[in-house]
Amino acid sequence: MKYRQSAMKVCVGTAMVIAAGPASAVMVCSVDVVGKMQILDRIEASRDYVSDRIDTMRSDMVKAIGEQGKLLATQAAKAADQVSTATRGSASETERNRTQNRYPSTQCGVTSTAKGGGGGGGSSAGTGVGEGSAASPTSKNTYSPRQVTAAEVARKEQLPPSDPNKQAADIGIGSCGTFADGGSIGDQVRRFLCRGAGVSPSNKNRFIDADIRADTLFDGPQQLGAEKRRLTLDPVGDEGEALSAYLNNVGDPLPPRMVGAEELKTLNGQAYLGLKNIYEARMSLAKKPANDYGAWLLARTGNKAAAQQMTRDADTGAWVQKYLDTNFPSWNAKGVSDADLLNLEVEKRVGNEDWYKLMTAGGPEIQAREHLYVAALGKRMDFLTLQEQKRTNVLLGQIYSALLQQNLRPVLQGYLNSLKSNAAANR
Repeated sequence: MKYRQSAMKVCVGTAMVIAAGPASAVMVCSVDVVGKMQILDRIEASRDYVSDRIDTMRSDMVKAIGEQGKLLATQAAKAADQVSTATRGSASETERNRTQNRYPSTQCGVTSTAKGGGGGGGSSAGTGVGEGSAASPTSKNTYSPRQVTAAEVARKEQLPPSDPNKQAADIGIGSCGTFADGGSIGDQVRRFLCRGAGVSPSNKNRFIDADIRADTLFDGPQQLGAEKRRLTLDPVGDEGEALSAYLNNVGDPLPPRMVGAEELKTLNGQAYLGLKNIYEARMSLAKKPANDYGAWLLARTGNKAAAQQMTRDADTGAWVQKYLDTNFPSWNAKGVSDADLLNLEVEKRVGNEDWYKLMTAGGPEIQAREHLYVAALGKRMDFLTLQEQKRTNVLLGQIYSALLQQNLRPVLQGYLNSLKSNAAANR
């Protein structure tokens, strides 16, 4: 507007000065000055319009950014809640399926201890772990006849012979016909002794020397020369029977001779019965860790559904499927062991290259889900470790008790004998 006012002043002033002049002077003012005024007006108007539009756009952008920020925050909160809910639901469903299949339902449902994931019974819950029956084969097709007899006596399935040497002989000769023929591999000393006893070494069971090798328990029965650690064993056939033979040998394979009826009627015979109960209780405690470990490795059909659930996982299912097909091809019919279930939960992650790629390329939702799974698994591992430590403490207490009885009890008995002698002398 200031340009228009200046132009008007110039035009009026000029007209007054040259009013007596020719008419062309007025025309000059009209064309030159007024034209410039119009141009300046248009420029001014355009500038005002642009300025207004800039202010409007700035205001609209600030408002839009604020609304978008609120929208993003709302969506992020909803997404986080959905991830958390889905993760909890998936983890709960997986654990529920595994628990229901691990512990058979009764009319009262699954117990609260079972819902804890095997906390009360440990990893060997439901396997009949106890006096040694956990790893007892359902058949003895790979045993020689005398190996069968020795196994049944060791597991108290038949009475022990009156001569303890008979049981020891059955163990020795029975093993010659069951585990001793390894050709140029295996225990050559045992092979020589078998021949010396008049027995031709044989292998009814395909696992050479499995009844005397510790790896039968810790790594599964081995094909000598082609050793491979296995965590799931077939309870029926060569594998289960080899494991059972080893557990019998490290348990209590040579029970005392059978006591006759007339002997049991005496005071000493009845005292023997009481002492044998004490012995059996302590021997059961001593054998339990090995028996539990053996049962931990046996395939269980109750674990089949949990293994199948693992193979359906979108991220790690292919790895689990390959592992099971390679290490225990009959898993889909016979299930897997408790040991392998726990092993799979760990190895399908830390032993699986694809899992590391998933964690690198996956978004926050995937990482959050896996974090929850791993944290839950860690808690279970912590509890199992605590449980095993408690059991170890019990065994250590029993070892200490045995040492005290071995070292201090004779001293106490000596004092008792002396007191009895002194009392008799004072009468």
